[in-house]
Amino acid sequence: MSKSNDTTHAVSDIELMAYLDGEAAGVEAELAAAALSADVDAQRKAEALGQMNDVVRSYLELEADSAEPQLDALWSRIEAGIAEPAPRAQAQVEAEAAPAPSRAAEPGIWARLSAWFEEQRGYFATGALAAAAAALLVVALRPPDVVERVVMVPQPPQQPENPTTLNPPSMVTVSTPPEVEILEVNDGAASVFTLPGEGEDDVTAGVIWLDLDDTELDNPL
Repeated sequence: MSKSNDTTHAVSDIELMAYLDGEAAGVEAELAAAALSADVDAQRKAEALGQMNDVVRSYLELEADSAEPQLDALWSRIEAGIAEPAPRAQAQVEAEAAPAPSRAAEPGIWARLSAWFEEQRGYFATGALAAAAAALLVVALRPPDVVERVVMVPQPPQQPENPTTLNPPSMVTVSTPPEVEILEVNDGAASVFTLPGEGEDDVTAGVIWLDLDDTELDNPL
């Protein structure tokens, strides 16, 4: 970079835009002009800003030309409205100029209440008839009274599914006669008798009767 570029003031984009739009003056304008003459980047920015200004100006001119007929018609209606007097304002002026009508004496509160009841009497009668008809309709459509009688029948206690596991029966003792499997008698005869008990608590007894010979035996059985 040359010595002259080192001493040149770096102009900002805002200052450059103000200089190009003619809004900069005095020292600001001199600094911006010096930057444009020495700084290549500032020259490129100025050229781009100039092109953008031309585009915007051309667009605004076209929009103004297309809106001119509409603006002319709008101004014509505004001028016509200003020229002729407003009928509403004139009517208001005439109403203010007319004398105020005299107010008649207002009726008292009882008179106003009587008049109101006279006007509403037809509505009251209609409402009363409608209420009576509704009450008759409710009575006619009401279901008859039903008397329900409930008879409680005692139920026997339910037995368990497996009573033997819950309430075991009492033990009953049954007497059985003795059984003799083997009976051998040497030199004699033997008889087996069963004697039943006399009562419910007595047990049945078994008796073996031996009829031996006269000879003595060491082991009769």
